[in-house]
Amino acid sequence: MLEQVRTADYAILSIDQLVYGGIVPSRLHRLTEAACMERLTLARQLKEINPSVKLLAFNLIMRAPAYSSSEEEPDYYALYGAELCERGEAARSASNRMDGGRAVSV
Repeated sequence: MLEQVRTADYAILSIDQLVYGGIVPSRLHRLTEAACMERLTLARQLKEINPSVKLLAFNLIMRAPAYSSSEEEPDYYALYGAELCERGEAARSASNRMDGGRAVSV
């Protein structure tokens, strides 16, 4: 990637891939915040090599299954999986119901 960016107009970066090594590892990682931030420095390196390259980056929003199980999820999902899903749904519902430009508390 460092070589190809020299002549590129655009670079599309998957943050999940760049930081964690993929979608599945992003869900189950044990990396520190510092390690994650270090992996993001690649984006800065790309701009240093080619200042005119347009970087387009994306990441996936992690799904929150409606059950409590750590079989395919981080360990804490065994205890809190369903509750996390319910909180996410409540927050989404609240943001969809606006009152005078402000979200309604749930």
